[in-house]
Amino acid sequence: FHYYKEVFLSSLSESGCNQMIQGLGAQMGLTYSEEALSRIYYETGGHPYVTRQLCGMLAQARENGEDEAAPSGAIIGAQDVEQTTAAYLEQKSDYLESVWQRLSPQEQDILLTIATHHDSCSMEELMSPELGLEAKRQRRKAVSRLIEHELIEKCENKYSIRMGVLERFLQAGN
Repeated sequence: FHYYKEVFLSSLSESGCNQMIQGLGAQMGLTYSEEALSRIYYETGGHPYVTRQLCGMLAQARENGEDEAAPSGAIIGAQDVEQTTAAYLEQKSDYLESVWQRLSPQEQDILLTIATHHDSCSMEELMSPELGLEAKRQRRKAVSRLIEHELIEKCENKYSIRMGVLERFLQAGN
């Protein structure tokens, strides 16, 4: 194992994520509806590891017959993804916990602020008025690191969490 180096994989685009899901699914005899693919991308933000974990759980549920609503070989739908996402948070949140533990207190606070707003926040909403100039500078750096690590994204001057499962994880108890 000393010969392996851990490498961070950036998030996949939605089309790249869909290609991965469909390719791996086809090998297992699974097909996904467009709504399911869209939901998976929303929940995982295109993160390859989280996407593979979630899709593995979908395949396992189908294989074990836990998904009574769908016969073997049927198309996986958005409702299947929703149910499996809830199970993912119960059974596989160790990865999300490890991500959380690696963050600085400022980064954690920013994520919690966004999660409690249930959608997105402006930079002003992420800054407390009582913060001094240096504290605000540090907070902006923390926002930049979260963007760099693809945990949040900026759209129209608002910041949001890229992975639905991470937002749910934070809302559930951190």
